[in-house]
Amino acid sequence: MGKNKFFDNVSTMLLVEGFSESKYLQKRIKQEFSHQINDISVPTQPMAEISHGAVIYGLSIRLNMKI
Repeated sequence: MGKNKFFDNVSTMLLVEGFSESKYLQKRIKQEFSHQINDISVPTQPMAEISHGAVIYGLSIRLNMKI
């Protein structure tokens, strides 16, 4: 597949949620995009990362409302 201009400014891809735990999906994503993206990572607990991000986002909104 040719280089996609969408990824010109992308340096990192983080795979999260349930299907990202699939070794097959991880392998295919790395095969397809490793020549365009330097860092393709899967956290040790991809399902928890969504919740973690939501908590951080919610707290940042709450802090911004108090300022």
